[in-house]
Amino acid sequence: MMNARRASHRKPRKSLKLRKLRKVCKLCKSRKLHKLDQSHKRHKLCQSHQCLQLLSRKRSKRCSNWC
Repeated sequence: MMNARRASHRKPRKSLKLRKLRKVCKLCKSRKLHKLDQSHKRHKLCQSHQCLQLLSRKRSKRCSNWC
């Protein structure tokens, strides 16, 4: 019963967008990102100071590729 209630409260569009966010780096998967539903806002968040710090520390291309 609990799962049915949770599913009914969620909007279908939001759930589809959250599925696509799985490929984004861990830092970009913050709570703020889940609240934003537009791709250009998502891009701005990924270019934030924290995300850039992550790239400079680990020097990985994962974040830059998906953001």
